[in-house]
Amino acid sequence: MDTSFWKAGHKPTLFAAFLYFDLSFMVWYLLGPLAVQIATDLHLTTQQRGLMVATPILAGAVLRFFMGLLADQLSPKTAGIIGQVIVIGALLAAWQLGIHTYGQVLLLGLFLGMAGASL
Repeated sequence: MDTSFWKAGHKPTLFAAFLYFDLSFMVWYLLGPLAVQIATDLHLTTQQRGLMVATPILAGAVLRFFMGLLADQLSPKTAGIIGQVIVIGALLAAWQLGIHTYGQVLLLGLFLGMAGASL
């Protein structure tokens, strides 16, 4: 049996890529599992809840185009770092300032879409 395939590559790079993908996907879909609690706290309708869950997914689809342009202009690594800084900044702002209105949830969803754009 040829084992050269299993020994090829750089394991730290593979591990870093796995973490990047896993954390980005987890953050990208964060509002879905939290929808029940958020909808209860903000008294959202079914339609508002659906848009809240769809916003990061739709934003991620649109922002992929811009992340691709950014990766072409700078480098894929730099574009990924910029995307992650934006997502972390949005999460920190939501944590420190709180989410009190439906508009703020949608704005957070827009920023969480940046994580989906990097997948």
